[in-house]
Amino acid sequence: MINSYPEAVGVIMATYGGDRADRLERAITSIVAQEGLEHLQVRLYIGVDGPVGDEIGAVLTRWEPHSAIIIRRFPVNRGLAPVLNDLIAGLSDEPFVFRMDADDVAHPLRLRTQLEYLLANADVDILGSAITECGADGQRRTVNYPLSHEEIVRALFWRNPIAHPTVCFRRRVLDGTGGYPVQNLSEDLAMWFLCAQRGYRFANLPQQLLDFTVGADFWKRRSVQRAWREYLVWTRGVWALHGTSWRLAGPVARLAFRLAPEWLRRRGYASSIRRPMKP
Repeated sequence: MINSYPEAVGVIMATYGGDRADRLERAITSIVAQEGLEHLQVRLYIGVDGPVGDEIGAVLTRWEPHSAIIIRRFPVNRGLAPVLNDLIAGLSDEPFVFRMDADDVAHPLRLRTQLEYLLANADVDILGSAITECGADGQRRTVNYPLSHEEIVRALFWRNPIAHPTVCFRRRVLDGTGGYPVQNLSEDLAMWFLCAQRGYRFANLPQQLLDFTVGADFWKRRSVQRAWREYLVWTRGVWALHGTSWRLAGPVARLAFRLAPEWLRRRGYASSIRRPMKP
């Protein structure tokens, strides 16, 4: 049984000077054009993380008069977690809050599909979905994630089991955690560990509800520094959930993989676990 629809839902998105204006335009449009939600308002909260160029500024200026788009500009670039937390603190009365990235595309029924699932499954607090990765070479790959809460928590020691830009939170999660742990990189992973520790329940939908952009600089951004910070988040999270456990080998294995030659990482990234790349 589906409970009654809320009057509004929120979507939080951050953008910064390194984003591409055309992709930001595409991302905003995909949220504004969501289908099947004529009975409620979709409020898009956009946080501008520091200075941006004229092209991104023009996109934001064009959309700012839209009645359901709230843009907050922050003068200094601080990173994703602080911006998302400021957007969360400025939300209105929306009982469900979706995440969206500034270079991805939400499928037309994404919000409706996730909202209906959450209304019918009161025990689920955090809901993601499968994604379609869109490479710079035009290739597309379906990426699947574990579906049930138990599978997601089991997988958490060795992979990120939820695609961050696909997530919908019940508002009680954001109120209960105080938002994202503030750190440099891996905010989503730290959030999943925090939520697991607090007893919130996860789920993923098997449908591909978002096109995830893999830019040409994807591999360049997989730096040693980033790998080390990710390792620390993973190790602390696994320790908090399981204490002294064989699962602590998971973060070590991931660190070794992150430090492997690029050709090996590319091959692993396209492995059958995530489904092979399709033309």
